[in-house]
Parts: sequence; structure tokens; C-alpha cells
Amino acid sequence: DSKGQEEPEPAPRKRSRARNRRSVVFAPPVKMDESWEPTIIPKSDEEKAAIREIMTTNILFNSLDGDALTLLIDVMAKKTFVSGEDIITQGSQGDYYYVLQSGTCDIF
Repeated sequence: DSKGQEEPEPAPRKRSRARNRRSVVFAPPVKMDESWEPTIIPKSDEEKAAIREIMTTNILFNSLDGDALTLLIDVMAKKTFVSGEDIITQGSQGDYYYVLQSGTCDIF
């Protein structure tokens, strides 16, 4: 600029998340045994409230009715990982849903 003013930097371009998403995720229907009884895992009211808050903001669970959401929260079990331990490995069967209570994790 001839007047000594700096040009503002252009705003960074937003990456399109759509190109990195799967177009279809499918799992075959699960046949439940009618005699199945859920195993209720004891939790404090604070733990239940924290899990409920996270799950109601997740697109997978935000349309569940109150009873279904409460059942999911009741059967969730706490699992602790040490620093550097893999939680999920790409390509492995996804059979758990994780809620990060504390700490951080890297996604590769």
C-alpha cells in the first residue's frame, strides 16, 4: 500500500467437512432376546447429569425419549485409560460409545 498501511490478511477458507464424511453408515438390525435385562451401573446424580447433557447434544441420541435415554445412561460403565493408551483403533469394530469425562485425547 502506498500510504504505509498494511493490507489485512484474507480470512482463512473454511474446510468443507462434507467431503470427509461417510455418505452411508449401516448396521444390520439387532434381534433382542425378550428375556434380556439391562445391567444397571450405579452412578451419582452428577455423573448422570453430565452424561445426559453430552448425549442430548449428540445427533445420535438427541431424538431419544426420556426413558430410552435414561436406560442408556444407566447401563454405561466407567472405563479408565492411561496416557498413551489407544481408546479406539481405526478399522476395529465399534461396539462402545465413549464420553470423555476428563483429560484429552488425540484423534488420528
